[in-house]
Amino acid sequence: MMRKIARYLAGATVIAGVVSPLLAYCPSGCTSITSGPVTFCRCMIYETSNPNDRVMLVTDKPITIVDVDGDGLRDIPFGVYYYGSEGAYILRQISGGIPGTFTAVSISSPPLSTYGMVDLGDINGDGKVDFAIAQQERGYGVYILRSSGSSYISSLVYGDTLFRPNSITGYYDGSNPHLYWTAYGGHVFYYNGSTVIEYPTDSSLRPCADGITYGDFNGDGWDDVACANYRYYNFGLHVFFYDPSLGFYSHISFATGRRWQGIVSYDFDDDGDLDIAAVGNDISVFYNDGTGTGWTETLILEDFSTGYNPFARINVGDMDCDGDMDLVVATAVPNDSLYSSTTLAWVENTPSGWNFYTIDVGGNSASTLRPYPYGVRVGYLDEPTSAMYGGLDIVIIKEQSNQFWAYYDTLRCLLDYDDDEDVSEAALRSSVQLNVLKGGIEVTATDKAQIAIYDVSGKKLVQKTVDGKTFVKLNPGVYIVENNRRIRRVVVR
Repeated sequence: MMRKIARYLAGATVIAGVVSPLLAYCPSGCTSITSGPVTFCRCMIYETSNPNDRVMLVTDKPITIVDVDGDGLRDIPFGVYYYGSEGAYILRQISGGIPGTFTAVSISSPPLSTYGMVDLGDINGDGKVDFAIAQQERGYGVYILRSSGSSYISSLVYGDTLFRPNSITGYYDGSNPHLYWTAYGGHVFYYNGSTVIEYPTDSSLRPCADGITYGDFNGDGWDDVACANYRYYNFGLHVFFYDPSLGFYSHISFATGRRWQGIVSYDFDDDGDLDIAAVGNDISVFYNDGTGTGWTETLILEDFSTGYNPFARINVGDMDCDGDMDLVVATAVPNDSLYSSTTLAWVENTPSGWNFYTIDVGGNSASTLRPYPYGVRVGYLDEPTSAMYGGLDIVIIKEQSNQFWAYYDTLRCLLDYDDDEDVSEAALRSSVQLNVLKGGIEVTATDKAQIAIYDVSGKKLVQKTVDGKTFVKLNPGVYIVENNRRIRRVVVR
């Protein structure tokens, strides 16, 4: 069995087999920030022309800095909501480096006030990434935005003036878009490409008001939904079980009585079961016993964010190049008294537990006027297209409600092998086996499974359902393979 070894290249010195980090170089105008074992270059990369813009980076999907137009440079999707020049936008990177240079491009015509926004992949086959947005205000709709030449075409999926669509996530399976969203009124919705399914239909329950993630939590082969709630009386986290023949047929609640907002799913303990990480007033990881009904909490930090609405989001990424997924958390309402106004942090995943590290402090001048600009996007903002890779970079809104700040992770690592062979293999646990061969990747699924393959720029190359064995032909290079919210980096020789 081959195994991949991550080792530091740039930003580190190797002496007698010991890796020691060097002081990272940050160019003029940027600031070096050391946060645990990682050093970031913090740079203000863009300011919109309208100082009244409330910029939103609200998403619960991993790897959300993506190459939208196929030029090899990673871009940043964002929304402007409630105030200012409302709409859906791409912060397009026009030259790379630390920092890159960017320009904002509107992709919603007419302008659509945008709260939640998620990339879906290339729906219409034109080589550009398409998106879905949720409005919450100014129209109360869910839209799919499909690229069409130099512009985008907006298609209404669902309109809801009563419950108001809020956070949104989803994917394109090669045939249909699949969208999941919550509503400000507390319901969960699923669009399968033709029909919108709502749950629960009893409006008195109102279990979900914000963050949402999907995945197979009970091991039956179908994607379920988990969501977070900070509103109404039904505070907590909730999992909704789905079967296509039954729809959403039941749900469970846990971590109740506490306000949660951001949520992601990933197999953090590598046992084959999909776990949940959530942020609100607290930061916690909830380990799944495999049934989807038994959850064991590890409380990482209490009272991270204050207030009725925590304005907090969470994402995952390998920040320190050790091969496992860490957490990234951000809030616009930091706890001044306990954590010195920490507004951005990462949490290291180690065999002995979770280590919390502050990255930056302070909110923004718009934090005196709701709704606050907030959210976090994570991805490979400045990665080279070779076998070298680094920890994931981070983008948040800080200082002003229309300012983008990037935190470039300065670690550089190499995917390498412990012998001289040119063929590697790795396992994606659960029902999927992944063999990385010369010229491509062989995927074997004992049960029907969804896989997605990205290049290192974040561009989605393949998303398909595998039932049995299939071979995906790929050019030599580094790829990211995702299955059931599990992420692996592989090298095709």
